[in-house]
Amino acid sequence: MLDDEDQGHAARHDVTEDCEPQPVSIARRRLGCGDVGNGIHWWARVSRLRSVPSTMKNRCRNKNLPVRGVSQVPCGQYCLDRQRIFRIYALMSAPWNAQLTDPARDYQEEGRMIRFGLLGCGRIAKRHADLLGGNHIERASLVAVCDNVKPRADAFAAKFGVPAYDDLDDMLARKDIDAVAVLTPSGMHPQHAIACARAGKHVVVEKPMALRLQDADDMIRACDEAGVKLFVVKQNRFNVPVVKAREALDAGRFGRLILGTVRVRWCRDQSYYDQDAWRGTWAYDGGVLTNQASHHIDMLEWFFGDVVSVHARATTALVKVETEDTAVATLKFRNGALGVIEATTAVRPKDLEGSLSILGEKGTVEIAGFAVNQIRHWNFVDELPSDKVVIEKFSVNPPNVYGFGHQAYYQHVVDCLLHQRAALVDGLQGRKSLELISALYESIETGQEVALRFEPRRSKLGVIS
Repeated sequence: MLDDEDQGHAARHDVTEDCEPQPVSIARRRLGCGDVGNGIHWWARVSRLRSVPSTMKNRCRNKNLPVRGVSQVPCGQYCLDRQRIFRIYALMSAPWNAQLTDPARDYQEEGRMIRFGLLGCGRIAKRHADLLGGNHIERASLVAVCDNVKPRADAFAAKFGVPAYDDLDDMLARKDIDAVAVLTPSGMHPQHAIACARAGKHVVVEKPMALRLQDADDMIRACDEAGVKLFVVKQNRFNVPVVKAREALDAGRFGRLILGTVRVRWCRDQSYYDQDAWRGTWAYDGGVLTNQASHHIDMLEWFFGDVVSVHARATTALVKVETEDTAVATLKFRNGALGVIEATTAVRPKDLEGSLSILGEKGTVEIAGFAVNQIRHWNFVDELPSDKVVIEKFSVNPPNVYGFGHQAYYQHVVDCLLHQRAALVDGLQGRKSLELISALYESIETGQEVALRFEPRRSKLGVIS
């Protein structure tokens, strides 16, 4: 880890081949924007590397590509090993679906299964357990469950025929667990994810990955140091209508983006928050922006790109909790587009919608339904024969819980682990979404427009009251 002086320097400058500092935002380095070297330099710096050889800036598409020059990296006594430097570069430089090989692990042998442990047996755990334990994910299995409330773990264990634990260390001691799904309260994600990483287990963590940016950084660093992958659950990216809209975006069919809107109009009454003491708290949960709307905020940023600034307002309207149950916000994107976020759990008496609208100069798409799963509008200036197919075959996700994004998400995770591919939503992507949410809370507290990138000062998220 860097000392305070190095951290301050790292936040202001990048390091080039000749070690001359150049101003590059740390967020852009972390996300690998611009020159591919910008992404790896942050990792090099936190690992005390002095520079990165130019041979490593070539894209690693070939799984057998040798990493030349690594042993000559001038990093003094803090030199990284060959396997770790390959892993760092591959994660930062390759597209999410490119095939990558990490010499430290190889799951590609015939019939290899990815064996999951499940940590946390609360509300969301049922969906994860049904998929993993019900043989709905090819080449994946559930082998253990853990919850500090033993009866909860016992109930899952009895249903799926696996051992139950009430101590995480005991479950992590098992040699037959490859990955752990961390489904505990959001404020506990960092400590649990780091423990799993240090035990050599890959980590699948529910949204949001953490409540504080520093905790997110610690999780990313721990997984990198342990040589394991970190996946953040953003299953709505895998909804069929969302996938088709993203394909249209990548094909340039929207033209210049103008306006993006997400709406979360759900019902969560007092009985929902009273189920567990952590719900609706700053320290462990956050409000509607952090919990229910985090998927939608992630998709807005995924479609429209980097956010320049935000302005948000919030209120606690109908329930007795620390956090907000209703919020609105406006966003300005780097590409000139504007965005609107409307999020509430104060709809009564039942859920209304979860939607995403994309407006561009050459087309408009609105995906609505309860969980961004139904195409409401699909209109483009330049129509294609395939548009009719999209509307007829892909406008609605299958009316079965296993047809929604979680199943496709887990299949993606297994594919990444078996074939050493980079994740669509890794720790860096999870952190990017968290930074935007943190900026929204900063604006709520200050009443001012907040520019990204920033350091939280008055945001209550992740703070014990």
